[in-house]
Amino acid sequence: MDAPQCHRGAMPLTVAVRLQPTEPAVQRKGVALATVEFPLIPQSDTHRTRPVSA
Repeated sequence: MDAPQCHRGAMPLTVAVRLQPTEPAVQRKGVALATVEFPLIPQSDTHRTRPVSA
């Protein structure tokens, strides 16, 4: 894991998706998980109030 500390915690989605690209289906699931976990990131309270529909 040679992720820069600058982006550490800022975009863990890329790391999560990178750790799961084993199969096309798995990669799809990884992207879906990333989309679901996106609002969980302490970025803005607006994301928490907004419904996840992507």
